[in-house]
Amino acid sequence: MRSGFGRKEGSLSANSIGLSKVEDRSGGFLNLIKSIAGEDIVFLLDARSIKDISIGGTITNWYDSTGEFESYFTDGVNKPAFTLFRNKPAVAFDGTNILATQANIAVLNGVQDLTIIWSQKFNNTGTGFILEWGTNFTSGESFALGGIGSPAANSRAFIISQRGSGAYCTNTPNSDYVSNDKPVVLAAVLNRNNPGAGYNKSNKPYVNGKLLEQSEQSNASNLLASMTSGLSSDLSLFLGARSGLTSGWDGYLFSMVMIKRQLTDGEISRISQAMLDRSSIAPREALV
Repeated sequence: MRSGFGRKEGSLSANSIGLSKVEDRSGGFLNLIKSIAGEDIVFLLDARSIKDISIGGTITNWYDSTGEFESYFTDGVNKPAFTLFRNKPAVAFDGTNILATQANIAVLNGVQDLTIIWSQKFNNTGTGFILEWGTNFTSGESFALGGIGSPAANSRAFIISQRGSGAYCTNTPNSDYVSNDKPVVLAAVLNRNNPGAGYNKSNKPYVNGKLLEQSEQSNASNLLASMTSGLSSDLSLFLGARSGLTSGWDGYLFSMVMIKRQLTDGEISRISQAMLDRSSIAPREALV
């Protein structure tokens, strides 16, 4: 029995909870992602498509739900758990778990346009990164996505950070628009085509399908650089922490999709709404 998403040949475990409906396993959600992303999809991780793991079990391998990704996420130091959140399947990270692509992958080599959309419930009281490309996003053509702190501390809840050509670019919604203690769908558009410095240029942040305007963000102008080159060659993706198990992410991950082009606002809104529906999140629940 394989742990993680069962591809077409996999069978649904009798002990897997909440996965009995055909539309939950594939159906409309996966078809919507495929219809929008087309050949530009890199991977789709979806907790409701996980098979052959009982609730409470650990995840050794998490496979792309589309079956197209050339690699997959496999266990690191500690494995995340397959669990339920509001009676819907989720993958729980506790700040000490990490999964990584099995080997260095080439699919992002030189990519200059990237969209990542994911649904989550963030529990960290400090800094935690849910996804990193490369072994150190501060020293290469790479990126990391994560969050900081708690609403009680009036801290920023969503980080998009990338490094290229000697400069950083970081965007963060401010705490008036994101609450860490509620589930949310987040999206990041990375534009590395020298779009210029400033808000919503190299990095564009979305919350529940809505592009955040400058007034809804909290950032320093020196962290809004223009990214001018594609991502580095043959690096790995890390899920649940930065490489080396630093800045571990604590929370629930429901779905995550990566697409190697810039999606339009409308496309991001459609996928975000589908993720909200799939995880039973009210459309504006995460907004204060």
